[in-house]
Amino acid sequence: MKTLILAFALSLSALIAGEESFSAQENSVLNERHFKAEATVSQVLSGGVLAVIQYFDYETDAAGVKSKSQHLLKTVTGFIEMNPSQLVDGDVWKGPVWRTGSYKFVSTNGAERTVAKFTSNPKAALDFFAVEKQ
Repeated sequence: MKTLILAFALSLSALIAGEESFSAQENSVLNERHFKAEATVSQVLSGGVLAVIQYFDYETDAAGVKSKSQHLLKTVTGFIEMNPSQLVDGDVWKGPVWRTGSYKFVSTNGAERTVAKFTSNPKAALDFFAVEKQ
């Protein structure tokens, strides 16, 4: 189960609270299913960015105490749905993301590609999870 350190939990709560008010159950789902991401932007697109995304988790000991150290879960090429207006190719973006399926595009050499799709928007994540349940 994914766990958070207090500072990240507070920043995630602030992000969620700033966007919209969620129920306790929705907050639980968002906290359980998010990843802390560090993404190097390879291409800015309308509605998001293609990036090399590293996502992390925090370790918890047997007593449930969260460590300050994080470990890398995975590195993937993916699309993050977000407002990219302040980003340029090569920028590093950090923040919480939720996995929301796959993203298809045609590369510059004409090959069809499918990559992991994420969102930085908690409301969009909840909408995806609701459809996923059906």
